[in-house]
Amino acid sequence: MAADAPQIKALYPQITAANLNRTLFLGGAFSYRLATSWTAGVGKQSDNILPVPIGGKLDMETEGFFNLPLEPELDIEWEELRGLSVEELLVKMSEAMGLPPGETSPEFVDKMIGLMNYPAFAENTDAFDFHDRYNEVTAPALMVSGWFDIFVDAQIHDFVKMREMAPGDAGRYTRIIIGPWGHVSGVHPDAVRGARLGALIREFMVFDWYDRWLKHEMNGIENAAPLTIYVMGKNEWRDEQEWPLKRTEYTKYYLHSGGGANTKSGDGVLSTEEPGDEPADNFTYDPKDPVPTAGGHNLLENVGPKEQKEVEARDDVLIFSTPPLEKDIEVTGPITAKIYAASSAVDTDFTIKLCDVYPNGTSIFITEGIVRARYRESYTGPSLIEPGKIYEYHIKLWPTSNCFLKGHQVRIQVSSSNFPRFDRNTNAGGQGGPMNIIVAEQTIYHGGERQSHVVLPVIP
Repeated sequence: MAADAPQIKALYPQITAANLNRTLFLGGAFSYRLATSWTAGVGKQSDNILPVPIGGKLDMETEGFFNLPLEPELDIEWEELRGLSVEELLVKMSEAMGLPPGETSPEFVDKMIGLMNYPAFAENTDAFDFHDRYNEVTAPALMVSGWFDIFVDAQIHDFVKMREMAPGDAGRYTRIIIGPWGHVSGVHPDAVRGARLGALIREFMVFDWYDRWLKHEMNGIENAAPLTIYVMGKNEWRDEQEWPLKRTEYTKYYLHSGGGANTKSGDGVLSTEEPGDEPADNFTYDPKDPVPTAGGHNLLENVGPKEQKEVEARDDVLIFSTPPLEKDIEVTGPITAKIYAASSAVDTDFTIKLCDVYPNGTSIFITEGIVRARYRESYTGPSLIEPGKIYEYHIKLWPTSNCFLKGHQVRIQVSSSNFPRFDRNTNAGGQGGPMNIIVAEQTIYHGGERQSHVVLPVIP
């Protein structure tokens, strides 16, 4: 917001981002627990905004269901929200809702809260997105993020765009440090080392950073590497010059099974070999019994690399694992997946997790992704799916840096829910109100031409 203020000579943004849309929505699914816990901490306590306080027990019968119509009943196109200030946005939205200009009644607030469940609203609302101002930032930034932070994907994006677009010293010297922690917390088993570096940043490096840009002391801090990352598994800090790393070998790991990949006791296999003629895998997704969140990119609770024993014992979770590795495999960078799937419903979700399995069988969360079927093509042009038809889904997982050590296994989980990390799809496609819940039969294909796979950024 203060990008072009000449008084600002240096920036030190920790665990934050210029684009909230990249944090609030992933694949079209709403970051439910992030939104409710954040409003609990800073917002007005309201039944409409916050049904559960931080640490409170979720009501599995009534909470966190997604079943909105494809488009809200508004006399407006999403693109019309572009370029509006907050004040102009409020006037525009009240008019679109048929209310007096600038109306802020309880009815207006309720409708606005509903609109915020549409990713197209956030994507087209510049009032919450400063993605177009990188070329106006004149001060170099020392960014700090964590592999399990709620902002890590967006902050890496900020770093890349600053280096590409910001003029002068801002583009030339902006840096980012990414450690093994979550949002304001050390969560990785090796985070003690991370915390020590955090103290080092606060006590020494920041002073050097500010001394260089505020006092013009030529202390050499500007010669540091643009990118410093903590490689989990190896448990080491490493300097890099760019993101993604130029030497990355993007490697496809294919899903395989004999049709029984359910639970970690199933026959699912993950390998670099292309599948032949293999049967599909099936599971049932019941929105009233969602897969519980076990770690991940959460705000203040259930954060980071949690153990997956409870999740991987469920029949509605497909498990695909490599054999024990014969050598270390480092995965550092952005991760994507392509899944071929069909559902008995007109709308549903598909989720993916990447896990590191230790020799004793302990499975640890590394990163995650999700796609909401209606948003498989775009946020602004949602469409329902045809029951039983096979669709190709592209799923983005948030970036990471983890070395899967020799003797460990690389594991992929596939399911249809991760609650309360994300709101849970009722599978009803906006029909019958939010409590119209449909149980969906899901099929994941990975044989023949439908080669479901995940693309891992392997570092040689």
